[in-house]
Amino acid sequence: MPDSRAGPESAFLQDERSRILSAAMDKLTPGTRKAIELRELGQLSTEEAARVMGLSVAAVKGRVFHGRKKLHQVLKRESAWMSGRQILQASRKANGRSRHQLVCSSCD
Repeated sequence: MPDSRAGPESAFLQDERSRILSAAMDKLTPGTRKAIELRELGQLSTEEAARVMGLSVAAVKGRVFHGRKKLHQVLKRESAWMSGRQILQASRKANGRSRHQLVCSSCD
């Protein structure tokens, strides 16, 4: 029976993506971070997130928009720190994913 667990390279890349995303999330303001967590990670609708946070729908939309923008900037900068050789090696192991996708597969 074949082993369905991820290989060590895949597990490492997933852990590294999680670490980088967590560090990027820490750079957001608490309100923006909460909006992103509820909308993107908690998969709540904008209306549900607004109720939980006690804000208007427009305020939540604004926080999510600005949070995504900030995360994109931080993650883009983080991925630029990798050397060309590291990117090539990592992308081969990740089946051709782009440099940005290696860092955050959910940011676009």
